[in-house]
Amino acid sequence: MSLLFFQFWLQRDAYPDISSIFRIQTLVVPFVLEGATMVRGKTQMKRIENAASRQVTFSKRRSGLLKKAFELSVLCDAEVALIIFSPRGKVFEFSSSSINKTIERYQSKAKGLGISKRGVQENEQHHMEGETVDLAKKIEFLEVSKRRLLGECLDSCSIEELQQIENELEQSLSNIRIQKNHLCKGHIERLKEQERILGEENARLRGKVRSHLVSFSCIVMHLEGSIIHAPENQIISINPCFESKQQPVILSLKLLGNQL
Repeated sequence: MSLLFFQFWLQRDAYPDISSIFRIQTLVVPFVLEGATMVRGKTQMKRIENAASRQVTFSKRRSGLLKKAFELSVLCDAEVALIIFSPRGKVFEFSSSSINKTIERYQSKAKGLGISKRGVQENEQHHMEGETVDLAKKIEFLEVSKRRLLGECLDSCSIEELQQIENELEQSLSNIRIQKNHLCKGHIERLKEQERILGEENARLRGKVRSHLVSFSCIVMHLEGSIIHAPENQIISINPCFESKQQPVILSLKLLGNQL
């Protein structure tokens, strides 16, 4: 037999014969619907402000809830307990067998569920405690291994353990050397590439300087020829103020042209 329990109240004295109420409702409702067509809108789920409307709605819905509880208990052979508190504090109840027995049955079921939940929580707690202990052991083992690799706490090690530590260190050094050589090789390749780029830039600048020197040499030679073949009176007339210094200028131009 299944169990359905509603936490509402229904007063037995107000409805001594609950089945008679259901018979009256089944006769009245078709009569009302036969005279007019009712279109019901969507009911808003909020408190009804008007006191009279609120009381009417409470009475109608209480009767409908009682009917549904009765039908459920009869049609499905279910143990149903219904308890309702009115807005004014009145208590109404309905039960297919006995309210007290249904409540006791509910409490025993709820207590059993609480015990099972506590058992699950205890199992989870034990599992977490076991995982915590395992992690603590792993951390301790790693700390000891680290100290031994650093050359500490070796007094308690046997020859086999020391040999194993030595092999691990040699393997670590080998890996470190391989990585170091790889990085050095990459650095050398980058330096060679920079050297090649600088060499190309240097050659480009040398060519540019050489072309400028050739152009400058041609200009000097042209100026030297113009000054040497010019008449003496024209040279003096060009710059009479520097007549005594004209010869050193020609000599310096000749010397520069010979160097180029």
